[in-house]
Amino acid sequence: MRSELYKDGKLVKAEDFRTLEGEKARRIAELKTVAGEKIISQFPFYKQINAALGLLSEEQQANIINGIQEVRASIDELEIKITQCTTLAQLDKLNTTTF
Repeated sequence: MRSELYKDGKLVKAEDFRTLEGEKARRIAELKTVAGEKIISQFPFYKQINAALGLLSEEQQANIINGIQEVRASIDELEIKITQCTTLAQLDKLNTTTF
């Protein structure tokens, strides 16, 4: 959270109330939520279940598995980058919205 004080339309004081660890945890949680939504949108549960039960062709099954693993790998890489940040400024520069 950020607090800003303006005078005559100009910013005169700004305070950032976030903590590094809190922001890291929030970003990681948000990232995992978005990743889950992306996986479900591309590979709905019924397709995942069909793949697990062997009801799809090998090509379809491989497509689902590879797609899910690709999203997971991207998330793992971003999570590592998030945990390596040592300042809020570094964390703010990190793009975690696309993967």
